[in-house]
Amino acid sequence: MKEALLVNPYQLEKVAEVLHTALRLPEEEREVRMNALRSREQENDVNHWMNNFMDAMEQLIQQDGVEINPSCTIPAHLSEVRVHLEKYIDPRCTLALLLDFDGTLSPLVADPHQAALPPAVKQQLQTLAAMDNVFLAIVS
Repeated sequence: MKEALLVNPYQLEKVAEVLHTALRLPEEEREVRMNALRSREQENDVNHWMNNFMDAMEQLIQQDGVEINPSCTIPAHLSEVRVHLEKYIDPRCTLALLLDFDGTLSPLVADPHQAALPPAVKQQLQTLAAMDNVFLAIVS
């Protein structure tokens, strides 16, 4: 992502420097950078990420000799997901889900303040949040 201004968030002085740089960028350069980032995000959406992730998982599973083919992803209801995950997750452990909002949980829009959570997604998140062994955080 050469359009992004990258910084280690644990280096506070560097964060301040990069923020200062970002705030001083000419408006035209900010628009060019932001348009490029948005374009990349539209091309590499959650479905693209999920397919890449599942392909990588399939390769790992094949290396381990387990005959499972997870590369075919289809939308699933939460109850179906739970059934598939139960054999992999220890019920005594907490599952942490850190989810991005704009462009992932909600459709990507030009103005992030206009992003809205679809009702079906909201319902799924409420169900997840009510589970004892799930920690849910939405980041943006």
